[in-house]
Amino acid sequence: MSTESYYCDVRSCPVDGNWAQWGRWSPCSARCSGGTQRRYRYCSNPHPSSGGKECPGDRVEIVRCNTKPCRGKVSLYKAFDYNSNQLIKEREVRGRWRKGPMP
Repeated sequence: MSTESYYCDVRSCPVDGNWAQWGRWSPCSARCSGGTQRRYRYCSNPHPSSGGKECPGDRVEIVRCNTKPCRGKVSLYKAFDYNSNQLIKEREVRGRWRKGPMP
């Protein structure tokens, strides 16, 4: 392992970014037949500065949740949600529509 040493003004030394802790999990996007949960972290402990490196890895973690099938008659309808800029799905379960992002 080699090391590199150099002198610099403290205000201009590169500072590599480091991840802060993960945030809380979002609610599941569906009650049944599979949804997703997300949690985020930020490259802010510290922020990269003066040419330092960005944090490696992903900023968001996504897991599946509520994967058991819905009971009763289920039909799917696909649509695009322009507010969140995502594909969404709606399921009719016993006459009620349920919304959530596409898995």
